[in-house]
Amino acid sequence: MRFQVLAICSVSFLAALPVCYAQQKKYVTLGYRSCGTERGTCHQFDGNWWKRDPHFSTVKDLKRKKQKSLQFAQAYGMNPGDYLKGSSKCAQCHGEVVNGRENKNMNTGVSCENCHGPAGPKEVGYFEVHQEGALPQDPLDTSRTGYQKALRVGQLELRNVTVRVMTCVRCHQINERKLLETGHPTGEGFDYIKGIKNNISRHWDYKLRRVDLDEAPYNQAVQSKPIPQFVLASARIPGGPVVNTRSVTDTIVIYVDPELPSWLNPQSTVSLKSFDPQISEDAPVDSILLEIKKYIEYVHKTINQK
Repeated sequence: MRFQVLAICSVSFLAALPVCYAQQKKYVTLGYRSCGTERGTCHQFDGNWWKRDPHFSTVKDLKRKKQKSLQFAQAYGMNPGDYLKGSSKCAQCHGEVVNGRENKNMNTGVSCENCHGPAGPKEVGYFEVHQEGALPQDPLDTSRTGYQKALRVGQLELRNVTVRVMTCVRCHQINERKLLETGHPTGEGFDYIKGIKNNISRHWDYKLRRVDLDEAPYNQAVQSKPIPQFVLASARIPGGPVVNTRSVTDTIVIYVDPELPSWLNPQSTVSLKSFDPQISEDAPVDSILLEIKKYIEYVHKTINQK
């Protein structure tokens, strides 16, 4: 059975972000073609760089690893045939989803707006305002009025290291339990500093600063998104049904709290095993209720012993 884990982020760290990621939901993605990445446009250099960057090929990677992608999709509860659609869970990190094409298959990998923030609608987002005050000799000058306005309507200030690392961690550090239960990688091997040094996702025109190579902001971002600890269970039989490949071993800690009812308020801190019944997802209701009853009795007994 699957039980959601609530990941609590570091409030002090997130409070430092100039743009709240939750606020971005009111903006929409216009697509890389609207960003001027073609020849003779503002972002021509960026467009050329992007086509050589690993993020450009993320959709191709999903297709290349189709069997594995289908297994993850099925185990997650998706229609396996929909894993490439813009409305799928995969699309949140693996590709560009242009507004109005959510029900279409993704054709483009991670692009401009995945990292810089959705730019539309044109009259609401930063698409139009971010172009104001552009100078011929330096159209990408970040001190100009247009850029500063854009930061207030959805554009992320990726020159700010705190914002940048949170943007990377958002997809490169996976802590959603339901997704991890499918066997999906956590992303723990992701090396942010190495990527910056090797020009992966780095297409700005200034030399690396000391702060760009500082591991502290990245480590803090990672710590704000803790990954649940799992142990591998039995492996999947080739050709057999997709099953969960992980079981959780997290510990639940209950602290003394005067506001809790007496039956749930220990005299001292108590550590409890998490509720992780070893029954199948299609088990009868009676079996599920029995497991819940056993766990409640275990909690009650453990607390009353303290």
